[in-house]
Amino acid sequence: MVLVFFIASASFITASIKKELILTHEELPDIVIQRVIGGRQQYIPMDYIDKIVSIPGIKSILPRVWGYYYFDYSGVNFSIVGIDPLEPFYKKSLEENIKHIKTDDLIKRDDWMILGNGVRRLFSEIGYVDYAYFKKPNGEYIKLRRFDYLTQESAIFTNDIILISQNTARKLLGMDDDYVSDIVVNVYNKNEVVTIAAKIRDILKDARTVTKKDVLNSYQNVFNYKLGFFITLFGVLIFTMMVIVIDKLGGLSETEKLEIGVLKATGWTTSDVLRLKFYESSFLVLQAFIIGVLLAVIYVYILKAPIMMNIFSGYASLKTEYQLIFAVDFKTLFLIFIAIVPFYIAAIIIPTYRIATLDTYEVFK
Repeated sequence: MVLVFFIASASFITASIKKELILTHEELPDIVIQRVIGGRQQYIPMDYIDKIVSIPGIKSILPRVWGYYYFDYSGVNFSIVGIDPLEPFYKKSLEENIKHIKTDDLIKRDDWMILGNGVRRLFSEIGYVDYAYFKKPNGEYIKLRRFDYLTQESAIFTNDIILISQNTARKLLGMDDDYVSDIVVNVYNKNEVVTIAAKIRDILKDARTVTKKDVLNSYQNVFNYKLGFFITLFGVLIFTMMVIVIDKLGGLSETEKLEIGVLKATGWTTSDVLRLKFYESSFLVLQAFIIGVLLAVIYVYILKAPIMMNIFSGYASLKTEYQLIFAVDFKTLFLIFIAIVPFYIAAIIIPTYRIATLDTYEVFK
């Protein structure tokens, strides 16, 4: 039951996060254009947009101003995202997070910030309740006023984000007005994404394009690495069941032999004994399986998988706290079922048959 609990918990966490990433993946832009020089990403000139705007099939082009800010007081990195309230967002879920905020309040001034859940908790711990100070590349400090928070439901992706005005973001990132961090492109026909990305690279020689499929593949690679933990647990399960089967095949205990002998002496046939042991072993193993799965559901979706969740989300100062989406990987549960139930029943039935077919006198002897 303990092994079923651990493996089912890992399966539920994996399925939940995978479902969340796939759902969010649909909101990502079709193509992201990055400028890479010497293997490092650089800021992109705004005039790159004019060079690609005439490519057929492009639906929209949006420049983005964002980057990472190292907060040395706590030793963590924040994701600084510059937004313009009058321009559309590249991600609908992010736009939904701040749709309740009046646009006029954001346009009037530049000294505001909207905090992700993890940033909010960290600032509260160090006393940054209403204001926070950020250092520009030249050493000067900017004082920003807390304006609002992003919702808890989006914490898996907005935990370390700070939304600020584009002008403020440029100051903190050391970016000139005619440059942006990258450019996102959406197309009309999703089947032409690869073709349009190739045309963009032909025009912009120092550009790298990242498609939505590339992002999904990177998600999959991360999960393949994390699933090593699950595979290890599954290997332990198989090994444990093999040990149990080998131990049972070696023979029943004296108490079990005596029980079978008593049943035979009272008139039970071999088939009756085997039927009893089948029902008994089936009940025990199914009970252990169901209880293990139910405990895993409670642990993951109600208790939010403490400790084990760190294996998948990582250990960081800005801990992500969010509600896992309910998702079940039935294939994995079926594999767990097959790895446990038949082996355990066989481990009981086979030695029982050997004893039940013996003469009653031989059993008591």
